[in-house]
Amino acid sequence: SQRGCAMRLQKLLTVREAAKIVRVHPLSMYRLIREGKIPVIRFGRTIRVIEAELCTRRANGGDGWQKVSETI
Repeated sequence: SQRGCAMRLQKLLTVREAAKIVRVHPLSMYRLIREGKIPVIRFGRTIRVIEAELCTRRANGGDGWQKVSETI
């Protein structure tokens, strides 16, 4: 149903937007992504960060970025 699809839509952020939210330099955000600590969606060379995942990890204490074991 359309309602079920709409509930699954998530806001995607650019790397710069995500870096501003967690208050790190964009290069640090790219490093966290490269290390697998931030879940992202890739469209070719374009990288988007899932806002809900980023906020959840930030709420759990930003310093303890753990490697993401699942792929999206």
